[in-house]
Amino acid sequence: MSSTALVPAGSAEDEQGNIQTWDDADAIYEAKKAATFTRIYRLQGKIKAAKGLAKQDVLSLSDPYLVIKAIRANNHLANIHVTECKMNTLNPVWDEEFDFEVPRSWGVEELVGIKCLVYDADGPYRAYTGSDDFLGGADLDLSTLKSGRAVPYELELGGVRTQGMFASRKPRLSIALTAFRETIPKPPASSVQLMQSMGTTSYIREVTGTIVRAKHLPHGDLLDYSDPVCIVRAVLSSGDVVEVYRTRTVDGSLHPVWQEDFRMRFESREEPLLLLFDVWDQDDEDVPAEESGDHLGSAAVPLFSCVEPAPRRRKLWLQGETQRHETRHNQQGVPATKRKPGGRGKGRKTLNKADANLDEFLRQDKKGRGLARLKEGIVALKRTLFESVQEEKRPVLIVDIRTRIKTEPMPFHSLFGRPVNVADVDDVQGVLSMPDWSRTLYSIPRELTPEADRGKVFSEDHIMFCYGVIEGASGLPMPEGVHKNNAYCIIQGSNRLDERFFIHRTRVINQTICPNWAEVFYSPIPENFQMSRLIISVYSAPVGVFANGKRKTEKAAKSLTGKVLAICSRAMPSSSRGDEEEEEEDEDEELFYDDNTV
Repeated sequence: MSSTALVPAGSAEDEQGNIQTWDDADAIYEAKKAATFTRIYRLQGKIKAAKGLAKQDVLSLSDPYLVIKAIRANNHLANIHVTECKMNTLNPVWDEEFDFEVPRSWGVEELVGIKCLVYDADGPYRAYTGSDDFLGGADLDLSTLKSGRAVPYELELGGVRTQGMFASRKPRLSIALTAFRETIPKPPASSVQLMQSMGTTSYIREVTGTIVRAKHLPHGDLLDYSDPVCIVRAVLSSGDVVEVYRTRTVDGSLHPVWQEDFRMRFESREEPLLLLFDVWDQDDEDVPAEESGDHLGSAAVPLFSCVEPAPRRRKLWLQGETQRHETRHNQQGVPATKRKPGGRGKGRKTLNKADANLDEFLRQDKKGRGLARLKEGIVALKRTLFESVQEEKRPVLIVDIRTRIKTEPMPFHSLFGRPVNVADVDDVQGVLSMPDWSRTLYSIPRELTPEADRGKVFSEDHIMFCYGVIEGASGLPMPEGVHKNNAYCIIQGSNRLDERFFIHRTRVINQTICPNWAEVFYSPIPENFQMSRLIISVYSAPVGVFANGKRKTEKAAKSLTGKVLAICSRAMPSSSRGDEEEEEEDEDEELFYDDNTV
């Protein structure tokens, strides 16, 4: 048997059966709508083909490849996909698919569009930063794209002038996209999220890996191939560097195969943040390779990027002195330490006789500098001649890395926002006896002594380490009278007083407007420096100071400064910053942001 009830006109029942007016129902609906937002959480696409591209090469057609970037609501860009390079064609057919998941960390700065950029490859390598020869681009708005429906597009590529009999025709790109949407609660403000995350801390507990092999290593000897050995080291949160593993030496090979495993466990006070891989040419079996041999390349890997489900295998580009920990450049572009030219040690047993005799002669020469430099020049000439008859190939190191993390309570979280009154000696002893001191790198405040004035003890958030990857830059402006730039990048930390703290300087890439550095930068932050912003500046080095990416003389390098090409300023999250100040800094951030700067 059912019963009925009379509901007054202009009212409705809520989920609990309570009678509400339509005005109340509208208010509830608006409140729920304000607390949620709909976003694209996944974007799938198929890149079909392009036609009518411009001819950029003199003796052949273009070698086009396509770069797809995500456009966020704050006008920032993110990398999505880069296609293969199609050689010698103006009508490339790629037929490639991509599947991009939008990170939850983007929050309300959601995916609103994509940017399609076509470049002419300068060599066998492609990069998200593109190349100097731009073949056209187009932006596509995704706001009207319905969820789950595949939509084909034929985009007109602009930004480039076509020549010849087809100058009136615009190049076009064929692509199909499918967007998937979801409605989720709006995330809290970044300051609130930071406060919520301060309750626990995660650190790398264990690192396991395999050094598989290296390919296309440079020559390190005068008359023989290199004898490579790989050294694995870890950069700790304190800034210290510890050796993890050292492989055996592979004699006479530019493509060594090691296939050796390593494993190391860490505690919270010695948390590893990056792995460093240094490949050396072993010259003397009785002397460590880093003291007697030639540096063949270095690479770095952030360990938090190796946590599951990230891919285990990594293909690392081995670079020069700017990626080796001991010879990273200072702000003036001078390596921190560099081995003085001179004797090379005893000469390993597997050396050819002529090379060993030359080493012995250099050792007997008291000065030895001129001959040592002559030998280094001959080795460099050998590398150049060897590479000139081969296809340009970068030296790479292939490794497998997996990390295991452990989560613990954040040290001194009990004092974060809840200060403790210190009124007598017992209170001081109570604070000093807290077990958190054994899990922190920070020192005990000098004011916390039995004789000190009474007050309150509290904790605050502080950035203790900064690291990242500087991939490159796109479309840099060209100074007057200069065809292209000798571009390099300087990364600095800044506090609210605009005091600067130097972090990293990249190598110089000559004659380009789209430099591809792909360098890892890292630095511990001093305890007395409250970093609130990361400043990334791109400079053009003066013509004549650099040759092949190296400075001609330190004196000339110090006396000349480069021209500023771009500045990027990124605010660091802080729990003590207000929402109004945060919005103002976001506006400044957009003004200085440059595509793919970091």
